[in-house]
Amino acid sequence: MAIPAALWDNAATTSKTGERHAMPEATLYEVAHGAAWITLNRPENRNALSAALVSELDAHLTAANADPAVRCIVITGADPAFCAGADLKSPPGQSPLGDMRAVTFPDVLQHIMDSDKPVIAAIALGGPLAVIAAKKLVRQVATLPPATAFAEMARLSASMFVSPEGQEGMAAFREKRAPAWVRMEDQP
Repeated sequence: MAIPAALWDNAATTSKTGERHAMPEATLYEVAHGAAWITLNRPENRNALSAALVSELDAHLTAANADPAVRCIVITGADPAFCAGADLKSPPGQSPLGDMRAVTFPDVLQHIMDSDKPVIAAIALGGPLAVIAAKKLVRQVATLPPATAFAEMARLSASMFVSPEGQEGMAAFREKRAPAWVRMEDQP
């Protein structure tokens, strides 16, 4: 389902040159049986968090929170992964088309924390150390003030980028190969 234009006026936008740009669907949105299902939909890069994906995710959270038929929100990822982390080519916080509001990942996290409806992340068990650390952090965030939680997330993210696992992930990305910690049967 496309982003409801009434809830996000940038679902399609007109550039300064008068060209009309449709937002790509980096996420999918569906309401079924009282749940809003938001699927990160960039399987070709393991659902990495691009500027477009983060902006769409934020718009879908807005739509779900405004919809009285929605009782909970489920965020999941298209196979083969829930999310590989930040997209190095188009990091969150940039405007996807250059002429709309940029949404940062902390904006989305704040939106999730402020949601009147429960938000569930459907994440597969197991995985590299970054996934394990992220799961642990998710459990801790609920007990921390938002500023402290975001600072802790930034610290964790920075430590993951310089870790051997993070370095291997970035090297694999540059070399267009699977990282050593990805099982062959998980390859697209």
